[in-house]
Amino acid sequence: MSPGLIGAALLLALQAAAPPGYDALVKEGVARSRAGDAAGAEAALQSARSLAPRRPEALVELAGLRFLDGRYGEAAALLRPAVRAGADALAVDLLATSLHLSGRADEALAAWNRLRRPVLRNVRVVGVFDTRSRLLVPQIALVEGAVLTRDAVRETRLRLQETGAFDRVRVRTIPLGGSEADAEVVVAERHGLGDPAAFAALTLSKALQRTAWLQWQNAGGAGLALTGAYRWRASERLGLVRLSWPRPMGLDATLLAEGWWQGQDYAFGTDRLRLDGRGAEVGLRRVLGPRTVGAAGWRVGRRTFAGAAEDAARDGRLSGPFVQVEHRLADGWRHRLDATASAFAAGAASGSDLAFASGRVALRDTVWLAAPEHVAIERSVLAAQLVAGALSEGAPLDTFFVPGASSETTLPLRAYRDRRKGVLGRSPIGRSIALLNLEWRRRVIRRGPVQAGLVVFYDAARVGGAVGKPSLETLQDLGLGLRMGLLGVVVRVDCAGSLNGDSNRVFTAGISQAF
Repeated sequence: MSPGLIGAALLLALQAAAPPGYDALVKEGVARSRAGDAAGAEAALQSARSLAPRRPEALVELAGLRFLDGRYGEAAALLRPAVRAGADALAVDLLATSLHLSGRADEALAAWNRLRRPVLRNVRVVGVFDTRSRLLVPQIALVEGAVLTRDAVRETRLRLQETGAFDRVRVRTIPLGGSEADAEVVVAERHGLGDPAAFAALTLSKALQRTAWLQWQNAGGAGLALTGAYRWRASERLGLVRLSWPRPMGLDATLLAEGWWQGQDYAFGTDRLRLDGRGAEVGLRRVLGPRTVGAAGWRVGRRTFAGAAEDAARDGRLSGPFVQVEHRLADGWRHRLDATASAFAAGAASGSDLAFASGRVALRDTVWLAAPEHVAIERSVLAAQLVAGALSEGAPLDTFFVPGASSETTLPLRAYRDRRKGVLGRSPIGRSIALLNLEWRRRVIRRGPVQAGLVVFYDAARVGGAVGKPSLETLQDLGLGLRMGLLGVVVRVDCAGSLNGDSNRVFTAGISQAF
């Protein structure tokens, strides 16, 4: 045999002995899958994946195996990197279908939109009985005959929620095959006093705070909501009337109007103050996009203080504009991040005796550690809130930041009561605040409409320019909470202890989550 023939024979022998390459393994996996050998296909495709983890072909074929087994979430997890690596339109379609079948409708729509699909054929609205069409129809941003986009679905959902006429809003995509789909808008209307269970729970909670409260919702099917409240405790009297009117006279916005009067006692050591004030504000709130809501208006008021002298106890008329923007920074299936920024300014130019400015920003983050079930108490959730705010010199005492523990606080610091018998001053009251709240929420019982869960939480706050306390350390607490859910209403009970070396132990209760 010639040397050339010997070399060729050796090369063929080496090739036969060498392990198959990536392409050969993918072909083998496809062939075994078609022959019904799922285990053999899985082994071949996994071997190919180990050789070239970033190539899309093996990932797509593995996803196909998961899809055929009904493991749609796993299929989507494999298809995402494959699509990023340049997989074809069939892989994108399979990704969208997997997401849709696993209940992740918004993400599925975003995947289909990469293919300029689906075209919307029909829109159906389900659950509307009393709400007027002139309120409902302008909120629907879905256009028949056009591509149904994720942004259009999100904006429709947000606009309907902002009317205040509905407790729940859901926009469902119904694929029809090919490149078409229907959309179904499912709503639950509000009527009068609202859901009986929620009304009873909130009324009881308010009564325990010595407050009478009443709200009438979706009056006349026009989305009108009227709220009235009266607190009769002498140390913190309050009267309030609030109106919400969506699309007033056809305007694409919601009119918000509020009037109030109050009497509030403060105690700083041996010094006591009494605030008597009244005020009103009027503004417009409008959806600015699929993730953004803006509001602007004017606030007026007058306050007088009586008692011990305090620099921040400034009498006089207040008048000035306010603005607020709310934006959803992340809106994933298991992650949601919301941001809010607001500002107010008063001065002589706006007819105010008091001249000052205020600003506040907040971030609220929610991460579902288990697949969301869209119930009152989810299986496992991490939640966080970060708030920062500041007031300029000249701000009156009743605009200061008040963190603490109470049934309705917007600045939870749960081992430090914000008041005693209605008198403010137990927790720090200051011109600036930095606040962090962390919670792990875990459901432990679910029996039909009844749910129960536990919460482990941590709060930290630093208050600057505090009245009577020029310098403060960061206040911290750690606690355990109980959550009871019944018919969609969440009852909250928390116990917190201070981490600052004092003996503070505080129990609080209320309706809904603390933040």
